[in-house]
Amino acid sequence: MEQQSHTVTTTEFAADAVELLSRTIRYSMKRDDGTTGTEHLVHTLLDDNEKPGAALVPGLNKSTSVAGRIMAMEDRHWVHDDGFHGEPVALDAPGEEDNRFEATAAWREALKLAELKYARKLPEGATWPEQPSGALREVLVGSVRLARTEGTYEVHGRHLARAVLNVGKCRAVEVMTLCRVDLAASASALDAQAEAVRGGAKPWPSETDTEDGSVRLLRQSGLLGERGKWWVRGLMSLMSRTSGDGSPVVSVLSSEARRQAARHGRKVAEQEDLLLAIPALDRALTLAGETPPEALRSNTTVVGLLRSHGMDHALLVRAADSDGRPAEPTEPAGPAEPTARDESAESATQDHTGFTADAYRILSKARLLVAERGASTVGVEDVLTVLLDDTDGRAVRLLQDHGVDLAGVRAGLDGLIAT
Repeated sequence: MEQQSHTVTTTEFAADAVELLSRTIRYSMKRDDGTTGTEHLVHTLLDDNEKPGAALVPGLNKSTSVAGRIMAMEDRHWVHDDGFHGEPVALDAPGEEDNRFEATAAWREALKLAELKYARKLPEGATWPEQPSGALREVLVGSVRLARTEGTYEVHGRHLARAVLNVGKCRAVEVMTLCRVDLAASASALDAQAEAVRGGAKPWPSETDTEDGSVRLLRQSGLLGERGKWWVRGLMSLMSRTSGDGSPVVSVLSSEARRQAARHGRKVAEQEDLLLAIPALDRALTLAGETPPEALRSNTTVVGLLRSHGMDHALLVRAADSDGRPAEPTEPAGPAEPTARDESAESATQDHTGFTADAYRILSKARLLVAERGASTVGVEDVLTVLLDDTDGRAVRLLQDHGVDLAGVRAGLDGLIAT
């Protein structure tokens, strides 16, 4: 089913796909294979006992055979090196630059998630794979192409499974061929599900059971009309009281900013990550079909304001990528805040990513701005106002470089704050 939305312009890896990739990284590191490749992805798909893996390798006997063979094979047993030896799509092909960026961003996010969830469970001194194998890299890019062709804004596990079959000569296809898997039948099963979803059929449970981190955080905080989880509500309430924010808005925005930092290759969140978090929250709520809670209504207004004055979210996301600059010193972020897409209670009590001193100062100034005008709640509009006040800051330069009418945005913000 094609998703229609005037507020969504980017195609990104959904939570289930990022989670799948993080477990793929964990599996390859447990094996100490040096590189994370397509064979590790297929093993993880089969280990999931979910629909995408079952469609890729149908039948218990076949899936057990493929998984067992992957576990038993050493580097000397493989014919293929899992590099990509096909004909690459030209970079100037429509959407290809965005496809490749998203593949890189998703890998970074999955790597960060794997570090947060599995670092203590891995062998001491294990080396994290900064890059996937060439074939797996092509699978990531190809899965974004498949999602765009399908007309969806999210890449799921089934897109990854289908993209494996498109790569051709790789270790995943090699092992499935050795185990006599009917690859054409696998492709047909995955294509049939894509066609069914496009026609309005219910997605597989793996796509709906794993929720976007920001939406999940809002839901667990009780801000989407549900009671949520008591410990998350309590943690959010504590942070709101001790920080003076007045609501969990800043906590949710900060969590999303940390995710943006990971996606863009930064170890700590900077000004541009706070900026990117604003349309990212709107995107997540739109795709989830959720009406923004009262505390976040202004976020939708602010995103509309940015768009009406020239912001292109897709261009902004790509332009904000890390350019290899050394990270600035971090600033303690007060009470620990949950990081989007990490569900464990333990990780919710640690500041994993943090902020640069400059970025954290933006939040501090927003709190002071609200206190000075006698208001009780820090909103997205206040954070953006302070970002625009820093005329030499990276967020302002990013908007200026992409032709956003900052004077028009500022006038709109002043009117929003005055109401």
